[in-house]
Amino acid sequence: MQLSWDPLLSDFLLIRVVPLTCFGFSPFRLIHQGDDAAHSRIRVCPLTYGHRRVILLLNLIAFLSSLPPLILIIPCPAFGNCEHSYLLHMRIYKYPSLHFTKEIEEEKQKLSTGFLALSALIDSLTLVYSLMRQRLLPGLPDDIARECLIRVPYRWFPTARSVCRRWKRELDSPYFHRIRKAAGLTRPVVAFTQAESAPATGSSAVKSVGGSTPSYRLSLFEPATGAWSLLPPVPGLPHGQPFFCRIAAAERELVVVGGWDPKTWAASDGVHVYDFATGSWRRGAPMPGPRRSFFACATASVGGRVAVVVAGGHDEEKNALRSAMAYDAASDTWAPLPDMATERDECRGVCLDGRFYVIGGYSTEAQGWFSRTAEALDLAAGQWGAVEEEKLDEGTCPRTCVVGGDGRLYMCRGDQGGQLAVLDAAGWRAVAEVPGDARVSPELVAWDGCLLLMGSETHGGAQTGYIMEAGTATWKKVEVPEEYSGNIHAGCCLEI
Repeated sequence: MQLSWDPLLSDFLLIRVVPLTCFGFSPFRLIHQGDDAAHSRIRVCPLTYGHRRVILLLNLIAFLSSLPPLILIIPCPAFGNCEHSYLLHMRIYKYPSLHFTKEIEEEKQKLSTGFLALSALIDSLTLVYSLMRQRLLPGLPDDIARECLIRVPYRWFPTARSVCRRWKRELDSPYFHRIRKAAGLTRPVVAFTQAESAPATGSSAVKSVGGSTPSYRLSLFEPATGAWSLLPPVPGLPHGQPFFCRIAAAERELVVVGGWDPKTWAASDGVHVYDFATGSWRRGAPMPGPRRSFFACATASVGGRVAVVVAGGHDEEKNALRSAMAYDAASDTWAPLPDMATERDECRGVCLDGRFYVIGGYSTEAQGWFSRTAEALDLAAGQWGAVEEEKLDEGTCPRTCVVGGDGRLYMCRGDQGGQLAVLDAAGWRAVAEVPGDARVSPELVAWDGCLLLMGSETHGGAQTGYIMEAGTATWKKVEVPEEYSGNIHAGCCLEI
């Protein structure tokens, strides 16, 4: 084979040529049809979709046939556009004569039968390659474009994902959310399971389904803006959202676990996950074991992965449980954990200093008599520690226990929950009075040194809210629209 060299491209001649006339066609004529001897020099041309598909196919054929690479594609920055690959291709004067053999005929037959599968594979490879080459924003380096994208409010994530595949891939990546958090651009979003409030008639009663039981939904509160909103209803639940379900954050996802069917009052083992990036729900793997109610639930790091840990509660026969397990939302799998030393129904779960604490609760024989004890699972070692006999200073329902941004345990206690208390080295001490219009069925949620208190003045009354910032002992009232004033069963905070 004779080649005519172009001195201008002498630094870019990284090409090997193996004619495949033995397979009954000339691959180079598929790429370059010119017959004029003047075009027999090595040339440069933009690499189009059709070129790329043919080249990938030919190289794959060569690989399957144990031949050297046919054509190598290299970037040519000398032509002023580093964003495109260019194809160095050539016209060959003469192909060497090859004789067909039985082995070649067999290979030719194999190649023919596998051509459609290879073609589909090439389409996939081409798509992956084009996605890798695509810029997030045309004309901008990806790092600058990413700085723009991480500033998009989370409410617009589903819309941004629909712009193009490259944006979808970017917003779905854990890296995107890590750099968004590192840049201080994530915002706390508080989620509640909340009863629908009654129409504006001056009554504080909650709206009922069939006139008997309230209908619940998931509401969101953004402390930074004071905005309230609703999540879409969980699909596939004909009777609505379960009562007494637990909710927990798993990075940018909200996990809804268990609860009671609103119509039959039967316990559920269902798991539903809402992804704030996609703006959609998906059904998770059901909770293993007996269908439990009123169990401890919290977000934890288990084996280096974010998981939702559940423990205790009671089964459908009202027997208190001591079993525990962890749900990995990313892989949609459950993993068993060691049993607790004590049965605990209506217990509270929190994570503190690398441990999952299960606080309070009561045994089967002592229903309603809340314990002051607690036990903690070392998440790294996977073992429960000794039972702490006096974690609480009184036997009371621990539903308001939360870990504050300062790493200390807080709860509402005293007569009708009239005090906000904190646990330090000396024990529990009062921090502030709980406002009188938020002492009934209070709910505490913590984030970044702030505490959000939601409660009502009377049973069935409208919810009011207050925020206390770290280092202060004063409450700042939160504006709660009437449509978000229904009773709250549970709450948690996500950072999105």
